[in-house]
Amino acid sequence: MLKRGERLSRTQFVEFGRKGKRFHSEALTMSFFPYQTFHGAVVVSKKVSKSAVRRNRLRRQVYAQLQNVKQLGKTGVFVFILKPESEKMTNAQFRGAVKDLIERTEKPA
Repeated sequence: MLKRGERLSRTQFVEFGRKGKRFHSEALTMSFFPYQTFHGAVVVSKKVSKSAVRRNRLRRQVYAQLQNVKQLGKTGVFVFILKPESEKMTNAQFRGAVKDLIERTEKPA
């Protein structure tokens, strides 16, 4: 889990969600906005899974990946929105999908 200061408030979430460049995969969508500090947010709706336990497990997996990104010294605002297909993936496939989207932010468009 990220520290409170590294998570987005509701107003920041709306602002950066609109401004950010979106990257898509079959399991999730990531909005990235270059920023001088690191911030992150993860959204897992009930469409993904009716079980809160499963939604929280997916959320924690994404936050773990974001923690790794932060430790590498990368900055910017990362907003992840999970799709229903994310629940059907294995843990390794899901982590790979998250990692691929994060790596796509480094490539010039």
